[in-house]
Amino acid sequence: MLNITNAKIAGLVVYSPVYHEETVTLDQGITLRGTILARSTTTKNLVPYVKNGTDGSGVINSVMGFTVTTDVAGDYKLDVLIGGVIRRGKLISGSVDIGLDEIDRLRSIGIVAKIVLQMSREDNQIGDFESYNVSDGSGGFLSYGVSDGSGGFESYGVKI
Repeated sequence: MLNITNAKIAGLVVYSPVYHEETVTLDQGITLRGTILARSTTTKNLVPYVKNGTDGSGVINSVMGFTVTTDVAGDYKLDVLIGGVIRRGKLISGSVDIGLDEIDRLRSIGIVAKIVLQMSREDNQIGDFESYNVSDGSGGFLSYGVSDGSGGFESYGVKI
């Protein structure tokens, strides 16, 4: 089973994301959003980036746009980030700290990693953000509620 997770506030993408479907070789467990990817010259699949890695794993290609949890190791078709502006602090490399070499390589392939100060909540909400629920069951429904600061509570729903 493959489970994909996305965060709305303080996520990886700032704006203008460009995704492309690729086959990604993943270990069992969790591969986090922001993981830098490279193309293996052996399998031609994307794999987690390793600085100075052999067989292509040391050449940055793209970034995981979503957190993925896998039950078993294997090859998975996923949309990976190949362009756009992202938060530098959300990038992940399993082998080393991310330095200017990695930032420059990302920029050369169309991914701009910026230092971004993040708000603690969405800027279009009234008062304090109280709840956020998504149901992907039959019919799909997105709902959220906000407090107007005076003790009142407003609830909104959108069919998705």
